Amino acid sequence: MRPADVPEIYLARIRAGDVRGLGALFAPDALFQGPAGVLRGREAIERFYAGVFQAGSQQHQVGRTVVEGSRVVFELIPTDPPRPPHDSTIAIDLMEIDAAGLIEKFTVYLRPPPQA
Repeated sequence: MRPADVPEIYLARIRAGDVRGLGALFAPDALFQGPAGVLRGREAIERFYAGVFQAGSQQHQVGRTVVEGSRVVFELIPTDPPRPPHDSTIAIDLMEIDAAGLIEKFTVYLRPPPQA
């Protein structure tokens, strides 16, 4: 799997609620840094996503994507409910892909919700 392909595959598995398929994208000792804190290992990452899926539907799309070698940075844009085009990105995700095509490091930069 090419690094450029990983974001779309990742989001397809999120949309499907496929915890095992999602976990299979990560290296066994992957590092995940995000809103839940720091997680280490595929099993911990699968538990995190299982909780996310229990909280409700996850409908997003990949926005602008930059690939530099084994690093992939992409915008995460919600589609349900949709956001205005000028204010659509809710997160920037950084993936580092290993030689086997698995995510070895995943960092989520989450945007704070808009102030009312």
